[in-house]
Amino acid sequence: MTARGGPIATLILIALNIAVAFAIQWEPSLIDRLGFRPNAPSLRDAVSSIFMHANIIHLGGNMIFLAAVGPAVESLSGSVRLVALYLVGGLIGLLMHSLFIRHGIVIGASGCVAAAVAYYCAAYPNMRVPLAPRLQVPIWSVAAIWIGLQALGAIVRLGDSGGTAFWTHVGGFSAGILLSILFKAPAEAQRRHGHIVLSALSEKSPEARIHAAKEHLAKFPNDLKAWAELAEAYRDATDETNEIVVRLRLIESLPESQQVPHLERLDELEALAELPSLRRSMLADRFGTSKPDLAIRLLESIVSQRDDVQRPDAVLALATAVRESDQSRFEALMTILERSYPLHAATEVARTKGWLA
Repeated sequence: MTARGGPIATLILIALNIAVAFAIQWEPSLIDRLGFRPNAPSLRDAVSSIFMHANIIHLGGNMIFLAAVGPAVESLSGSVRLVALYLVGGLIGLLMHSLFIRHGIVIGASGCVAAAVAYYCAAYPNMRVPLAPRLQVPIWSVAAIWIGLQALGAIVRLGDSGGTAFWTHVGGFSAGILLSILFKAPAEAQRRHGHIVLSALSEKSPEARIHAAKEHLAKFPNDLKAWAELAEAYRDATDETNEIVVRLRLIESLPESQQVPHLERLDELEALAELPSLRRSMLADRFGTSKPDLAIRLLESIVSQRDDVQRPDAVLALATAVRESDQSRFEALMTILERSYPLHAATEVARTKGWLA
């Protein structure tokens, strides 16, 4: 599940943190009322506390690094999982803190951000991220800078609450690693990197693209995008036999809305008959309204096979499809039903409709 329309969840989380910061400026007692107390824990206070911050540096440091890694995590795993990562990282961070320190009030999204940073690090251990307009640094160095800013926020106190609770970083970071394993983030990142490699090879020879696609599919055998790339590479290599095999697999695996180009290509290759006739009949019925020309060609591929058990029903379906537009063809199909299948149920249907005497 990927985020669509931009990093919506990241922006919402940042906006919530900023809104809470304004609320605290308006009513400072919110920290005492809703901050997390390890000696009197409650779920309500735990959730509210991970949107509160002690001072501008504390807030700014967390939001800068949430903005840096949040969109990447959201793009990789989706908005829902980013929110889950934020909440679980924050709550596990508070739990970890409570195991070691039982006094005071704990606030801040440090555990949440630590979880997001850890998740990103696990998914892209060798990636570099932008820190400034022409400055890219390894993700691990970003994590180190973030830890430094949290330490600075603990020292420079502009509010009434205490400094940063560093055990929350340990708990949040650990939660991020565990969730990256649960959500299979490293594998998904590797799969997407494979897509980038395949796209970069678009100008290379078909043979090179075939080789790259096969290597990728050896690791991710159910990656339909890679199968589609392989089909196009076989097409460019004029290897129709293997192209047909791959497109048949795609038709069986893809949702209906994505099957049409592959069905049309099989039609160009005169290979629709490679699909089981019952499957072609079902597809013709599904695409009868949205893709009538394709539906007709699917039915024609069945009608052309005289010994196919689905032929009588296909003849009736094809006659129904062309009745208004091609009367002579309609009559020819009725003749096939009457002469070749006089006792078949499809012929009885045609008689019931008044199409046959």
